[in-house]
Amino acid sequence: MRALITLFAAMLVSWAVAYAVEIGLGIALDAHEELIVAMIAQIVFVVVLSAIFGVVLLAGGGARAVTVSAIVVTVVGLLALAGLEAFTLVDEPVALAPSDIPLLVEAGVPALASVIVQWWMIRRYARRRDNERAPLGVQPITE
Repeated sequence: MRALITLFAAMLVSWAVAYAVEIGLGIALDAHEELIVAMIAQIVFVVVLSAIFGVVLLAGGGARAVTVSAIVVTVVGLLALAGLEAFTLVDEPVALAPSDIPLLVEAGVPALASVIVQWWMIRRYARRRDNERAPLGVQPITE
């Protein structure tokens, strides 16, 4: 039950942080319709990220498994953004268009913020759970 509450709290807090970052970037970059697309994508990303961390916790993964999954999700997310940009450049074989940079920033930075917030909260819970499961005489994890 504590794992479910932790996952839900991490999802809500990471969504709120990502939303605040996204709104700030949208104002700074004078975004319009692309901000709406990035916000919808962010909601989907946060839910998928929570599901991934939930599977890691359900499988009994500890703090190290949570960290590895956060790194993998970050790398896959960045590769997906790069693939999206490469897909848009197929029609026009020119360099990165200046109009694409705000969309990539509006999608990438809040996603990274949500990964960091969820990783921090869920790793904290996983470390506590690892320490509770450690047999007597074993030093707790304090990294």
